Amino acid sequence: MKIIKEVWGQEVELPDYDGVTGWKIGTGGRMTLGEIISEVLPYIFVAAGLSMFAMLIIGGFELMVSGGEPGKIKAAQGKLTGGIVGFLIVIFAYFITQIVETVFGINILG
Repeated sequence: MKIIKEVWGQEVELPDYDGVTGWKIGTGGRMTLGEIISEVLPYIFVAAGLSMFAMLIIGGFELMVSGGEPGKIKAAQGKLTGGIVGFLIVIFAYFITQIVETVFGINILG
């Protein structure tokens, strides 16, 4: 006895926006991992940028209201450093991937 039925959906092509290719929904797994990453990558960069901005604002605010206490200053500096380092890791990972694609002639990001 089957409790869950197999469902087949219709393929839907969403329109292009500013050079971003349309998402292929319901393609039965025909998108490669590289294509999925290429589609999601712009959103990852936006999230990384917003996260860095939030960390800089929070860390700067905590640094201003630390009142000269060494523990609070160190925690605020850690937030500032963490935000910048995390953003740089995301950016460098993208550039390293681009270099590997160029040097080895492979297509990683679709």
